[in-house]
Amino acid sequence: MIASKNKITELMQKKLANDQEALVRGSIVRNKKVKLSVLELLINDDDEEIRSIAKERILMGEYKE
Repeated sequence: MIASKNKITELMQKKLANDQEALVRGSIVRNKKVKLSVLELLINDDDEEIRSIAKERILMGEYKE
């Protein structure tokens, strides 16, 4: 799955963060090299678990600038 790859452009990360499938959005929110701007999109996700992970990663500084 592309969302779990480490070398994804920020634009592609944003597209994946808006995917209809929670599985895809879940993979991108857990991606080691996810950008802060993408996590900021995901803190408003429909899925509670995705929102929670995005918020935690932002608070812990676990993202790429």
